[in-house]
Amino acid sequence: MLKYAYSALLLVCGCTLLPPPPDRPLPDTNQLLDTNSLPDFSGVGWLEEGGVVTCQNPELRDERKFDSPPPQTDWEQQSYANPHQVDAGGGITVADLTGDGVQDIFLPHWARNQLYVGERGYFVDETRDRLPIDLKTSTSSATAVDYDGDGDLDLYLCNNDGHDHLLRNDGAGYFDVVTEEAGLLDAVRRCTGSTWGDIDGDSDLDLFLSIYLECTRIDGEVECNEKPEPVEDTRQLWENQGDGTFQNISDRLPAKLLRESLTHLSSLVDVDRDGDMDLFLLNDSRAMSWDTQPNLLFLNRGDGTFDRAGSSTGMQLNMSSMGVGVGDLNHDGLPDFMVSDIDRVVMFESYGENFWVDTSLNRDLTVESSEGRTSGWGTELVDINNDGLLDGVMAFGRLVWLEEGDAPAEHDKLFIQQPDGTFEDVAQSWGLADPGIGRGLVTVDINGDGYLDILKSSLGEPARYYTSRCGDNTWLSVHLRDESLNPYGIGAVIEVTEGETTWTHWILAGATSIASSSQPLAHFGLGEIDVIDKLVVTWPDGERSAFFDVDTRQTVLVRR
Repeated sequence: MLKYAYSALLLVCGCTLLPPPPDRPLPDTNQLLDTNSLPDFSGVGWLEEGGVVTCQNPELRDERKFDSPPPQTDWEQQSYANPHQVDAGGGITVADLTGDGVQDIFLPHWARNQLYVGERGYFVDETRDRLPIDLKTSTSSATAVDYDGDGDLDLYLCNNDGHDHLLRNDGAGYFDVVTEEAGLLDAVRRCTGSTWGDIDGDSDLDLFLSIYLECTRIDGEVECNEKPEPVEDTRQLWENQGDGTFQNISDRLPAKLLRESLTHLSSLVDVDRDGDMDLFLLNDSRAMSWDTQPNLLFLNRGDGTFDRAGSSTGMQLNMSSMGVGVGDLNHDGLPDFMVSDIDRVVMFESYGENFWVDTSLNRDLTVESSEGRTSGWGTELVDINNDGLLDGVMAFGRLVWLEEGDAPAEHDKLFIQQPDGTFEDVAQSWGLADPGIGRGLVTVDINGDGYLDILKSSLGEPARYYTSRCGDNTWLSVHLRDESLNPYGIGAVIEVTEGETTWTHWILAGATSIASSSQPLAHFGLGEIDVIDKLVVTWPDGERSAFFDVDTRQTVLVRR
C-alpha cells in the first residue's frame, strides 16, 4: 500500500534524561532547530510499506537474547588477518552488494579479501567469482557506497601499505578496479577508513580518507613507518566530479593539522543541522616524539569549504580515539557521539548548537582496569533491544599481538540504557563478551526480524556474528531511494515522532564504528508503539517528505 507524502513543518521536541552541567543550562530545543532557518518544504515522495512482521516466539528471548549460528563450511574458510598489525584486516562490511535484498559480508584481509554472498540464512564464499582475482591488497577497511550514482553499492578499500582501491559494482555484485580511471591512484599512505558525503551541494558524494601513517615506495616495495611521523602527503579530501572521477581539494583543510593527525576514523555528518556535511576527525593523540592533534571538528561553510571549530565545542579532546557511534541520545535532534578510547569511554552529548559535554560518568559509561578491558575499538550507538532507548555496542581487543598468556583477554561490552539514562554492561549475561582481539563492528538486521544482529571482526581469528532473538518490542526500519546521484540519501536525516518524543537518525557512509560499513538505512526501536504519529525525511538538499500514522514492526522504503 502506498501512502503519499504531505508537505509539513516539523519542530523537533525532545527531553534530556540527565541534568545539564550546572554552569551551562540546556537550551530550548525549538530554538536550536528553528524551522525559519531551514529550507522550506518543497519535496514530495511516497512510502512503500513492507508489511508488518510478527515475532513468532517472543518468549524465547527471555531464555537467551542472542544465538551464534551453527558453523557453515564457507564461513569457516576465512583468511584471518595478520595478527602482527594493529589494524590490518580489522574491518567488516555488511551490505546488499548483489542487489537481491539480502545482506552480504565483505571481509578485508591482509592478502586476500573475501566476499560472502547472503543466501537466506547462510553465506557462500564467492570471492573468486566476484572480486578481481589479481587484486593484491593489505586492506584494513571497506566502505560500501554508491559513488557513481547508478543505484548499486560500490566498495572503497583502504589499504595498510599501498594505494587504495575503488571497486565498481556492475549492478549484480561483480566488481572491477577503477581506482586509476577515477583519479584516485595518487598517494601512498596507511589508510584506516573512508567517509562519504555531499559536501558541496551538487548531489554526488565526496570523499575523505582517514590517514594514520605515512608510507614510502622504494624499488616498487612499500614501507610504512611504524613509529609515526607527521604525514607529509595530505591528499585526503576528494571532490566527486559527477562523471566517475575525483579531484583533490585537500587545500580546503589546514595542511598542518592533517599532517599532525593520527586519524583512526572520520565522520561526515551534519553536526549543527544547518543542511551541510561537517567533518569530525577522531585522532589518536597519544604521546609521540612530535606534537599530534586532538580530535578535530571542521564546520562546513555551506559551499564545501570548512572552518575549524574551536575548543569551546568540547569536541577537541586529547584521547586515543578508536571508534565512534552516532545517534541522538537525548532527543534534541542533534547528533551525540560515543567514542571508544583506552581505559575509558567518552560520550559527547549535545547541549546546544556546536556544544558537547562528556556525560560518560553521569551515565555510568566506564571501563575499569580491573576488568581487563582497556582498548575499545568498533563502536555503535543503536537500540539493540528496541525499547526506544539507544544502547552502546563496543568491541575490545589489546593493542598489539602477544603470545597466548602474555596479556589478559579483553571482553567486549554491551551497554544497555536504563530508564533513568544510565547504562549497564550486560555483555557477559547476554553471551556477547567475546574475549578475542576485537576491531571492527557492525549492527544490522541480518534475518529481517526487526532486531539488530551483531557482526564483528577480530585479529588472528574468524569474524563472528550473533543473531538477536526477536521479542515483543516494536521497531521501524527506513530505507531511502532518490532519483539523483545520491540514490541512498547519504546525509539525509530521518525523524520519527510519537506524542512529545522524536527519534532522529542520520544516514551515513563509513562514518561510524571503525574500519567498518553497513547498509545505509535507519533503524528505530519504539518500545510498545504500534503506530507512529509522523515520519519525516529531510533529504540532503533540504527538501522534506512527511508521512503520518505509519504502522511499526515493518521496513518501509521512502522514494523521491
